[in-house]
Amino acid sequence: MSLLSFFDPYVKLLGRIHKSAADPNLPSELKPFYERPMPSGELSVWNVPFTSIDFETTGLDFDNDIVISAGGVSFDGPSINYETAFHTLLKVDGSKIKAQSAVINMITPEQLADGMDPREAMLKLMDRLSGGLVLTHCSTIEYHFLKKGLGLPENIELPMAFIDTMQIERYITANRPGVDLRLTSIRQRRGLPDYEAHNACADSIATAELFMVQSKELFRPRPPCVSEIYRRSH
Repeated sequence: MSLLSFFDPYVKLLGRIHKSAADPNLPSELKPFYERPMPSGELSVWNVPFTSIDFETTGLDFDNDIVISAGGVSFDGPSINYETAFHTLLKVDGSKIKAQSAVINMITPEQLADGMDPREAMLKLMDRLSGGLVLTHCSTIEYHFLKKGLGLPENIELPMAFIDTMQIERYITANRPGVDLRLTSIRQRRGLPDYEAHNACADSIATAELFMVQSKELFRPRPPCVSEIYRRSH
């Protein structure tokens, strides 16, 4: 390993995933997801599994709040494959729904009563995401709620690489302090169309569209490689 790669954030991530795969505290039902190889950092992001996701939650307290819906869409090379879009409501006890979050997300307790079992939903999501790249806006939200939903200990890494459009925008606008990093605001600055915010599927698509613009700004005319874009996200 070269000295440069030793300090590469993506190389460090791969090391944590490898270590987590051998951890005795890793639940047995999750081990198959850790057996999937992660992509080489030198590959183009358009040549590896790449999915944009979003969670709608009752709040941002990782200990006490919960996920109520998950949405996503995958890339097909340098294009968004809208046929892969999904939106899943999770079965949640209505008493756990906060009035404020219901107003924001427009998801009622009655709708969630018929949702998917939360554990099943997270396992299904792991099957879709493991071994690839996961695009989010403010990745700490999806990262921590996914770990919570899977019951993973703090020291075990998820077997995927999170790419964060908010962090990429922070990198792009580093010389402009005070820039609004909300997804809606960033899209408006880019001239991207308005969308239905606070819907998990719509947010994931909006994030995917933004990433395509950001990647061209940073790396045109060539596509970004995995390690480059991961470094801009952390």
